[in-house]
This record gives sequence, structure tokens and C-alpha cells, in this order.
Amino acid sequence: MEQLLRQIREYSTVSPALETELEKVVERKTYPKKTKLLEADQLCYQFHFIQKGLVRSFYYHDGKDTTYWFYAEDGFFTSWYSFFLQQPSFEYLETLEESEILSINYTDYQTLAVQFPEFGTFARLFTEIECAAID
Repeated sequence: MEQLLRQIREYSTVSPALETELEKVVERKTYPKKTKLLEADQLCYQFHFIQKGLVRSFYYHDGKDTTYWFYAEDGFFTSWYSFFLQQPSFEYLETLEESEILSINYTDYQTLAVQFPEFGTFARLFTEIECAAID
């Protein structure tokens, strides 16, 4: 959890109340290599943080597997389009090695952004930077 808090602090402060709430809502799991966390046409309802491991985003075009992005340790990831618009995903998310992942579901993410202005600041700034990187 400290890694997650450190990364959030790169964008905003973290009050003791926010830290307590994050402890309640963050789900911790370890996934084996080659675990599909999301498949195309599924709704993505999780915003993830990689404590340990590596995740690949990919899609199929004309039957060919095409890597879209790699996500490494200390990084956040999701199916951006699917998570934020709550629309079915066009991509797959798959672990490339055993991975320890912290996840926040969509409802909790939205609630945190409203109840804790510092989390809202983190969410906005992080999303702006991700959007700029995708371009």
C-alpha cells in the first residue's frame, strides 16, 4: 500500500482520512503469469496499480495480436476508454509475469474523487498526463 500512496502523492496530498478509506476499498491480489484481467467486449470496472509485475494491453486487428501498451511496477493502468466511459473494452489486459496488483472499483474511484478533493486532484492530474502520453 505504501507504493500506491507514494505514487498518489506524486500528484496530490494524501490526508489520513483518505489513507484510511483507501485501506478499506483497495483490493489486493496476486495473479499468475498470462492471467487475462480483462477481455475485449467486457466492461472494465477496475483502476489498477502494479506493486510487482508487468501487464500488457493488446487488441486483435485482422486476426493479429497487436500490443497497445506495457504497464510496469509502480504504475497505474486500466482500459482507459472502458473504465472512464463505462463502455465495453476493445482491448485485453494480461499479466506477463506473476503480478501483485491493487485495484479500486469504478464506484469507489468516483466516490473517492468526490469525498476527498485530494483524490479528485490526483485523478484529474494523472488522467491528463496519461491522455497526453497516449497522443
